Amino acid sequence: MTATPQIDVSNLDTIALNHRAPLWWGQILMMVIEGSLFVLLIASYFYIRVGFDVWPPPDIDPVGMGIPTLGFVILLLSAVPMIIAGKGTEKKERGKVVWGSIINILMVGAFLLIRWYELVKLPFKWNTDIYGSFVWSMLVLHTMHTIADGAQTLVIIAIILLKKVGEKQLLGVKVDGLYWFFVVGIYIPVYLTVYVYPALLKGWRW
Repeated sequence: MTATPQIDVSNLDTIALNHRAPLWWGQILMMVIEGSLFVLLIASYFYIRVGFDVWPPPDIDPVGMGIPTLGFVILLLSAVPMIIAGKGTEKKERGKVVWGSIINILMVGAFLLIRWYELVKLPFKWNTDIYGSFVWSMLVLHTMHTIADGAQTLVIIAIILLKKVGEKQLLGVKVDGLYWFFVVGIYIPVYLTVYVYPALLKGWRW
């Protein structure tokens, strides 16, 4: 009988930190589902807008751009430490993972404080009219996603600081970063829709 060929797989990774991991694809599919909610909201917003000669409606004052833009910039910059943390997982450099994640969560906290201030200062409520409903829905939905990922990052930081880090935890950091890029990226069309577009129609107000 012919001997069965033996293949040495001892040098292969036991877990993938990229698209070869099932968890990676699970996160991608979840992002597609959640992203669809934003797409539907934004599409509905512009569909309803076609029926109005004046947008935002005459009884709605334009929202100031200063504070929301500051939050937008902080959110964009928060992707940088998450990229550093992701690179740290690939090279298994604990310091980069820890500090990248900590700086990211601090920036997330700053962004959420600004978002809270935004919502408090909005000159209309969610039930004022259809415009108010759309704006509040998009901002609150994005806030929930931000809080969810921030909580996940805090758990990961705690695990790393307790030095209970294995390959599955490294994959968790990688997937957490992937979701954070989604949170940052999806806010770009939301910011343009909620703040920039009305400002172009009614005039900039900082």
